[in-house]
This record gives sequence, C-alpha cells and structure tokens, in this order.
Amino acid sequence: MKQIDNKLLEQIKNLSELEVLEMDILFAKFNKLLFECYEEKISYIQKNIDDQIIAFGKKIDDYTNEKNSIVTGYINEFQTIYNQRKEQYYNIIVEIQELQANQKIALANFVTFINKNSEEPLDNYEKKLSALITKYDAYDAMVAECEKKLDDCITASIEDFNEIVKYRNSNLEVVKKQNPIINFFSKLLKKFTKKEKFEKEVIEKIKEELSNVEIKNSDMVNIIEQQTIDLIAKIEEVREQVNLEFKLAIQ
Repeated sequence: MKQIDNKLLEQIKNLSELEVLEMDILFAKFNKLLFECYEEKISYIQKNIDDQIIAFGKKIDDYTNEKNSIVTGYINEFQTIYNQRKEQYYNIIVEIQELQANQKIALANFVTFINKNSEEPLDNYEKKLSALITKYDAYDAMVAECEKKLDDCITASIEDFNEIVKYRNSNLEVVKKQNPIINFFSKLLKKFTKKEKFEKEVIEKIKEELSNVEIKNSDMVNIIEQQTIDLIAKIEEVREQVNLEFKLAIQ
C-alpha cells in the first residue's frame, strides 16, 4: 500500500510539472500570435504612409523623419495595449496554476490521511473521497473557464490592434475605390501641390489619427485593468466557496 501511495504522489508531482510546462507553452503562443499581428500592423502602417507620399508625387526619403516619428508613435500604442493584455493573460495563467496546485494538494492530503488513519471507519474514507471528487471537479470547471478566458484575451488583443489601425484602413479603402483614370490625374495634380498642403492633408492628418488612438488606448487600458480585477475577484470568490463547501463536507 505504501509503495502504491508513493507512486501516486510521484505521478501527482509529474502531472504538476506537465501543467506548468503547458502554461509556459500557452504564454509563448500568446506572445507569438501578438508579435506576428504587431509586425503585420506596423508593416501596414509603414506601407500606407509610403503610398500616401507617393500618391502626392513626393519622395519617401524626404519624409523619413516624419514617417519614423509616426511609426514610433504607433509602436508605442501597440506596446501599451500589449503590456496590459500580457498582464491580463499572465494573471489568468497564475490563477490556473494555483487552481491546479490546490487540486494536487487536496489529493496528496487525502493520500496522507489514508496512510496515517488505517483504522478510520469506512464512512470517513467515503465522505472525504466524495468531498475530494466534488472539489476536484469544481476546480476543473474553473480551470476550463479560465482557459476560455485565455482564448478570449488573445481575441481581444487582436481586436485592440485592429482598432489602432482602423483609421488607416478606412483611408486605404477610399484610395482603392478610385477610378484608375481619375487616380492617375489626381496623382499628377498632387505632384504639383505645395509641401505645406501635403503635410496638412497627409502628415498632420495621420498625426491627428494617432492622437485619437492615444486617447482611446488610455481608456482601453483602464477597461482592461478593470476586466482583470473583476475576473480575478470572481475566481477567488468561487474558489473560496468551493473550499468552504469542501471543509464542511469533511468535518
């Protein structure tokens, strides 16, 4: 019996290590997906600015500083959202790990109880085993819900990134819908526009859009923070209730 119990405890330890590895993999997946999305959006912003410059008959090299300044601004906004979503994702992972660890501790305590109380009435074993299974299942349900929240966090992060570039998206669609002939003459006329007009109609407009992104991102950061606080509080509330019911069941 002692040998079986030791094997069970070793399996619990191995399972814990696998679960930690699984969470590491999920976090790496989160970072990979968001980095790929970020790179795609930044490349898009850079190309969009270049297209605007070319459309006005200007040279891209003449506006390197303006372009770099705008791109840096967008990079900062992506980083702001990423940092907040990363914290949210990480906090959910921590909750999952704590739930899983608590499951293993409850199981290990049951094994210890069996070893130390070989003369206990059968009813006591059954009562404690039933309480353990109920707690284990409740924790499994919480883990499943948290894992869904991880997926939701990734989806929300990508939506946040899309929101950052939505102004540029709408502007590009307008350019694409132009008749090719009209577009040709439009470019020809723009070639002779003054530098001041180009900067007002393109550079300043993009900077204004970026300013709007900064304002919206600031609000979004507060929203994400509150989402995280509410989620963790809800998990803690449910966990406390499950633990209370478990304690009452084994008394």
